[in-house]
Amino acid sequence: MRDTENPTGGRLVPFALPGARRVPPETERVAACVRWLRADVAGLSRDDAGHFTGFPDHRIGAFEATRAGVPMLYAGRLLRVADVDAATFMDALFAAVDWPRDPRAFAPLPDDARALECTLRLWRTEPVAANASLRRLVESTLDNAPA
Repeated sequence: MRDTENPTGGRLVPFALPGARRVPPETERVAACVRWLRADVAGLSRDDAGHFTGFPDHRIGAFEATRAGVPMLYAGRLLRVADVDAATFMDALFAAVDWPRDPRAFAPLPDDARALECTLRLWRTEPVAANASLRRLVESTLDNAPA
């Protein structure tokens, strides 16, 4: 996956290269949220984010380009650096905009799907159940990520 300009709105949108694996919308949403948190909220370069989170900048690039799932440890540390609470991050993650309407977008998650992707999948299919308990569990995990 890489970004390209959307000719209708100028916004960057991901597209798949020939032969690349299909990226589920949950992976795209998590990647967009951590990219927004790092660049727009914290104002950090990937190198600076790597310094503060302990993750190399090439891995951060992979997270943001949907080539790798985002670990809870990275997201939790990034939240701490950005001085954003987990509830605010989860609100952004669970925002009800831009979700594909095509049921084929529910292709199976990859075998290496991370907790945030799995949480989003459950939220997309069972929003009441996901908000009832899973959201609090994820928020607690993010808030308590080791430094």
